[in-house]
Amino acid sequence: MSRTALYLRISRDSDKLGRGVARQRAECEALASRIGLNITQVFEDNDISASGYSKRVRPAFEEMLKRTEGGEFDTLLAWDLDRLIRKPEDGERLIDLNAKSGANIRTVSESVDLTTANGKLFLRIKVDVAAHESEHKADRIKAAHRQRLQEGKPISGRTPFGWKKGGLELEPAEADAIRDGVAHVLAGGSTTSLMRQWNAAGLLGPSGKLWSTASVKNVLRRWRNAGVVEHKGQPLDVESQITAIVSREDLDAIRLKLALQPSPNGRPVAKSWLSGVMTCGVCGLKMYPRKDYYQCQTQTERKREAGDTRKHCSIAKHVAEDRIMHALYFEANHRARWGTVEAADVAKVRKIEDDLLEAQKDRQETTQLLFIKGVDRKGVEARLSELADEIERLERERLENRTATSEAARIADLMGGVQGTGVEFTVAWIEYFKTLTVEEKRDLAKTLTIEVAKGGKGAKRILIKGEVEHFTL
Repeated sequence: MSRTALYLRISRDSDKLGRGVARQRAECEALASRIGLNITQVFEDNDISASGYSKRVRPAFEEMLKRTEGGEFDTLLAWDLDRLIRKPEDGERLIDLNAKSGANIRTVSESVDLTTANGKLFLRIKVDVAAHESEHKADRIKAAHRQRLQEGKPISGRTPFGWKKGGLELEPAEADAIRDGVAHVLAGGSTTSLMRQWNAAGLLGPSGKLWSTASVKNVLRRWRNAGVVEHKGQPLDVESQITAIVSREDLDAIRLKLALQPSPNGRPVAKSWLSGVMTCGVCGLKMYPRKDYYQCQTQTERKREAGDTRKHCSIAKHVAEDRIMHALYFEANHRARWGTVEAADVAKVRKIEDDLLEAQKDRQETTQLLFIKGVDRKGVEARLSELADEIERLERERLENRTATSEAARIADLMGGVQGTGVEFTVAWIEYFKTLTVEEKRDLAKTLTIEVAKGGKGAKRILIKGEVEHFTL
């Protein structure tokens, strides 16, 4: 009997009722009943996009792939292929997964046999088309956004606190709260006491959650409070149609006051050079500083997904920073002892990456020919098959050359000419590291792929991909 994993996803679920995934589930279960698939586990990512423009992790999707690779499932069932994947790189992951586990894909409308060349080609074509549709949709959205901004209107989306739907007219009670809040802070009041006032009054933020000090500050410093149209946090010089809550003078004053306030619970940028460098071994999100620890983004920014009960990673700052500084030392010492790569080797990797980008672009453009009436489909499919082989070859060559070449060259550039051997090199390295700014230390750390594991103790929990072998701390 088959062991089938059912995957459900919808990009946007405004009312959070899950009606879209419920419809998908009903049709998939009906299909499973007809063709004899035994659904042993259901994975659901509701209100999460799978396009290349989304940076959100799909926790259910990742768990399903991990368990499939472990041999739990032989079939992945979804309502449509674009519910499962919309990015070419995810398509390649499914092809690799099939090679490792033998798991195939089934949707309500089609079956995809990834053990055959035609099945792989079909998957790649479908994913390329989905990616192309996402790009066109993104272009249309950007054009609509530009037009709204030029007209002095905010970009449509979640209704901002203080305004009615549409973001132009004020919501009286919320607008009064913002106006009073600005006056409260300018008069010497704290954002913490303001947070308590708003929560006690039953005021909720746009996401329907209680206020935090950070979210109160974010609301008070918005340009739109003074009726200014903004885009990506920057004011625009256009005639605005947004009704103002406070004067421009009061907005400038509150922005300055908040900028000068110390933030004991925020990210101490001046000291935390591993901020955003390490990833959580539980969910894969980046880790940021909070007091004396680096913690998973789910904890520092409260981005935990609904239903996620996992214990995410945190690690003491001094443990992580000492461990990474030692790893960078051994990496630099290795480069100093054995030499860095030749310029020709770096050029070779760049040439491979350029060829790969060109082949991927060619494949996407060739795929569009399939939608032209009367086109020689066999010729197009033959060309797509050639491109698939070429891309596979280039990706293999890039993997073989990139780690030892481009990363080594980058480290050599960042090292700034530190040379020597033995004690001489150690002294030079220590003095060099002391002179680095936070940003320069972070750039060095970014040459490593660092993950903090949940299990283990102290520095042993820090896993560094491709690390130069040396003694364990």
